[in-house]
Amino acid sequence: MKPTIDQLQEQVNTLKAQRDAQVTDQPQAVIEALNRQIIDLQNEITAKIVEGALPCVNCGNPAHGLRQNAVIKNSPIYMFEIGCIHCKDTRVQDVSREGAVAKWNQTHGAA
Repeated sequence: MKPTIDQLQEQVNTLKAQRDAQVTDQPQAVIEALNRQIIDLQNEITAKIVEGALPCVNCGNPAHGLRQNAVIKNSPIYMFEIGCIHCKDTRVQDVSREGAVAKWNQTHGAA
């Protein structure tokens, strides 16, 4: 079974903590290897967020996704954002990944 976004984020958090604890004690190559693992996991999270999103209608590049912490009515939540990193003002947000993908496809996704 493939890991969920939450599971991948937990792996990122663990690796960042390991890296930060070792940054002064380890050779640069060890730190760079941890950084590469972190980047790979972050890219996997982004791919999961944009799964089903169409390319940008303006430039044809793939959509980019992220999950941000937010607060609504004093309750912490995640907001999912999908946009194009090449075009200005091309992003959507929703409290669910599926909602963000649907909004993106309706407003900025190439058919």
